[in-house]
Amino acid sequence: MPNILPTALGLLALAVSEAFASTSPLPQTAVTLASIGFVPLTALGVSFIGALRVRRSSVPPAFLRSATRRWTTIVTALVFLFASVEGRWFDLCSTWIPPQVPGLHRLAAIAPYALSVALTAGRPGGHSPGPSPGRVAWILGVPYLGFCAVLDLGWYLPRTEETFALTPWATALGCLGLLLSLLAVSPFLLGSLWPSRHLPAGALREALDEATHLAGVRVRGVRVWDTPIFNACVVGLVRSHRWVYYTRGLLQVLTGPEVVAVHAHELAHVRRHHLWLLLGSATIGLLVLIAVDPWLGDSESLLRWGVYSTLAIGTPLLFCALSRQFELEADADAARTVPAVHFVSALGRVSGPEGPSARKLFRRHPPTRSRLQRVLDGVAPTPSPSRAATPWILAGLFVSVAAIAMSSVALRRDVGRWEVDRSLYLIRSAESRAFRGGAFGPTEIEMLEGARSALQTASEALREDPRRGPELERVRRLLSSLDKARSVSR
Repeated sequence: MPNILPTALGLLALAVSEAFASTSPLPQTAVTLASIGFVPLTALGVSFIGALRVRRSSVPPAFLRSATRRWTTIVTALVFLFASVEGRWFDLCSTWIPPQVPGLHRLAAIAPYALSVALTAGRPGGHSPGPSPGRVAWILGVPYLGFCAVLDLGWYLPRTEETFALTPWATALGCLGLLLSLLAVSPFLLGSLWPSRHLPAGALREALDEATHLAGVRVRGVRVWDTPIFNACVVGLVRSHRWVYYTRGLLQVLTGPEVVAVHAHELAHVRRHHLWLLLGSATIGLLVLIAVDPWLGDSESLLRWGVYSTLAIGTPLLFCALSRQFELEADADAARTVPAVHFVSALGRVSGPEGPSARKLFRRHPPTRSRLQRVLDGVAPTPSPSRAATPWILAGLFVSVAAIAMSSVALRRDVGRWEVDRSLYLIRSAESRAFRGGAFGPTEIEMLEGARSALQTASEALREDPRRGPELERVRRLLSSLDKARSVSR
């Protein structure tokens, strides 16, 4: 998870890029190139600070060098994502990529970030090798392309004033449906990170089956990832598609009783419904993001991205805070199920250096020393984190749904927003038809005329509210662009 410094630098890059893009008298192409060129400078600063931290830390230098290289690459991609979107990189991708395939231009816009993660994922310092970039890129690309397609399909649906008001509901249902679908196939996606096989029959398999029976949890089976790194996890929300995965490296360094202790820890996540509660927290962040978008209208770009960035940081913070408490609860359950000495021994064997970039707020697991001390002292989280979190998550879901309902009502009353949306739909439809036919024909010209009429109506509606100056300015720019398109088509 990113720490505070890269996040702050990314937001700073966004602010500088947006300020430059909005005030520069240079041509748009020069603005785009300058905005994108700002990214390496920010990454260079991150690398320099990382090098200083390497010298001051007591963590092994080899681990820190590996972590610094990895973080520099990922931060470069994140800064690229934030800065270049407002630097019109997304607009260039929208122009270059054919519009027939929903979500394709969005996937192209985020390709540098996805490629960076693919090249660095699964390679923690001190261990090797991770999953191949091709596997990671495929696993990242499928969910991202799915979400992009869901968001873009709205542009290809018939536009009426009623359907426009239902946009938040349609977006929320589409994204939630896709999220549940991805979770349903997550055992297969995660299982393909590395080549995997069933745990062969033997004493260890019998011990794990017995521990599963005693825990009262049903899983489909236990599989082994063929990789030397240390990891174990349980995936799958429903028991018919629930698997427990162990890496080959983990099974090689742990004794049989220690593996059983780790197994008890993973099963505790299922018994305490941690997976469902974490899904609820992630859903809250998604619904809030969908709900606030209509209220922002066409606000200043920095305001929009400030709100989006706050939600993008706040959701992982909530997720990580819950995850840390759930880990402590699973530790306590495992220590009650198996001898605590075996769990402590297993945790001590597989714990590695916690590099200087690890920050408490952004960690999914509590510090190893704290976990060991709690287990040895027999201290369990009080009250139960899963029971304490359930009413809050349910309340958050209720508030999020209510916010989406209010957004729908706001859109129904907003004539200006509806007319702008209808004009954009007509413009995009005309551009798509012209791309297939090679030129603007009578039908496309009629669509552009309809878009111009809609924009004029929106201009009149927006002019009555002085607080909506940015939206009015956007409408004026669209009208100017339409006039240029009409003159070219003639």
